[in-house]
Amino acid sequence: MITKAYFLFDSQYVRYDVASDAVETGYPKSIGANWTGFSAAGFASGIDAAVNDDSGKVYFFKGSQYLRYDIAANAVDAGFPKSIADHWPGLAQADFASGIDAAVNWGNGKLYFFKGDRYVRYDLGQNRSDDGYPVRTADGWPGFAAAGFGAAIDTALNWGNGKAYFFCGGRYLRYDIAGDCVDPGYPADIDASWGGLGAARAGGPLCASWSRADAAAGRNTGSTDFSYLSDTFFSQLKAVCGRLGCLPEDLLGVMESESSVQPWAQNANGKATGLIQFMPATLTGLGWTGGPDAFKQLSAEQQLPYVERFYHPYVGNLTSPGRLYQATFLPATLPGTDENSVIAGPQGPHADAYQWNTGLDTNRDGMITVSDLTARINLKRQGQRWAALVSRL
Repeated sequence: MITKAYFLFDSQYVRYDVASDAVETGYPKSIGANWTGFSAAGFASGIDAAVNDDSGKVYFFKGSQYLRYDIAANAVDAGFPKSIADHWPGLAQADFASGIDAAVNWGNGKLYFFKGDRYVRYDLGQNRSDDGYPVRTADGWPGFAAAGFGAAIDTALNWGNGKAYFFCGGRYLRYDIAGDCVDPGYPADIDASWGGLGAARAGGPLCASWSRADAAAGRNTGSTDFSYLSDTFFSQLKAVCGRLGCLPEDLLGVMESESSVQPWAQNANGKATGLIQFMPATLTGLGWTGGPDAFKQLSAEQQLPYVERFYHPYVGNLTSPGRLYQATFLPATLPGTDENSVIAGPQGPHADAYQWNTGLDTNRDGMITVSDLTARINLKRQGQRWAALVSRL
């Protein structure tokens, strides 16, 4: 569950304390005076939307531009603002690149962007809009039209406890994520339900919001419940890594990036399945004949022999998190490469792989290097969730 929420309106913001269910003392405050780099970037007022990712960054959108903010450093990252159309694949085609009304991180690797009466689902890992979008909000979100939220949303926030909140004008609704429905009794009045938020916004609409789970680290660490993973899985994982010549922490990092260490994980597009997201043809090549839907029914320890079989040809090359991820992503590129080697780019090599995996270009410089893959894994190896995971080793 989150511990702090931030609500923005015009040139001001408030910090909301979840435990006390109230705006903290001393707010509202000026965005430009308290968030380093916002004034220089032209983002001290008029922000349209904000959304945090899973790496300690928050993205703020204004018109056709966006900036990336580092929570821990309390500063805008160098090189921002940038064009939405140039760096968020699919949003321009959906006509979302000239302005976004609201955005929310759904906590499952997906972001939702809202504009007018439509929305787009965005895949963080693939760094692109999912196919088939935009869709009418009234069609994709049960209960929104009846609540009067089908044509406009000011801002949205995932509370981190299975509930999400959507705000429009002076009203809000609470949405049950697992039930995929608006909770009974909503919409409700913002001023009557959110301690101090009504007075702070003085009747004006909220324009953006974002949240954080750990006030010190400033990142949403996700669930720390790994009770579905047996002690046998972790002991076998260490044995597998000993035979492969890699570190258990590195292989766990790959699994966290690919599947959130969930053996049942499956990508609807292409049916990549399991702990390291085997494609159906790869599973067949590894000797599995039951198909991806049956493979995802296996436990984590039952999938481990296939993981070992997959990596075995690359023993001797699995010497870093990035190299291990390289074997997962583009194993043919392993020989003769090091951390600085470019393994995919829009003009080659492997342009198709780059197009479908731009999220692995972690520094967004137009190429995927082995060091980008290392950075991807290192982003996953932080916070309370990671500490809970490696404590089982």
